[in-house]
Amino acid sequence: MPSSASKYQMNFCDSPTNSFNIQIISNIFHLYSFTQNYNCPFIGMVRKRNILLFLVAFITLIFVLINLGGFKKYIILGNWVGAHVAENGNSIKMDWSKVKFTFKLNGDYSYTNPSEYTEHGKYKLEKNMLITQPSNIQTNQPVAVEIIQLRLTSLILRMNDSGNEIILQLKRL
Repeated sequence: MPSSASKYQMNFCDSPTNSFNIQIISNIFHLYSFTQNYNCPFIGMVRKRNILLFLVAFITLIFVLINLGGFKKYIILGNWVGAHVAENGNSIKMDWSKVKFTFKLNGDYSYTNPSEYTEHGKYKLEKNMLITQPSNIQTNQPVAVEIIQLRLTSLILRMNDSGNEIILQLKRL
């Protein structure tokens, strides 16, 4: 004998019009089992449309965050070590693992080069630029370098040193 709950379940595709209110209330409580037990294309279309709308909204959000630089400030965090340097397109053969950068969430950075020169201060990201303001040296000018590429495992910077283009490739420690 069918239970009283299943007695009032209905199929939206071919439902009778009598006792409509009772059937609606019953279906509110049993919507999941209803969609599983009956073959109703309307419910399937609604479910697929909602999933599609969610995916479109999620992908749009990702693109907006990327274009606004929302992820850059988190991807750059951590310790980076030099992997390769090129000056005016010519590779400079040297052990670049002594070039080190550290970026922290509070805006602090530190930099060490192969000759053991150390610099630290504040940094900020603006579009595709990394702007540093050293606090341990006497300069009022911030230093801006172009971020060519910023990924989870690699960072490539373009600098200008007295008219010479320097490309510094870093990898995450």
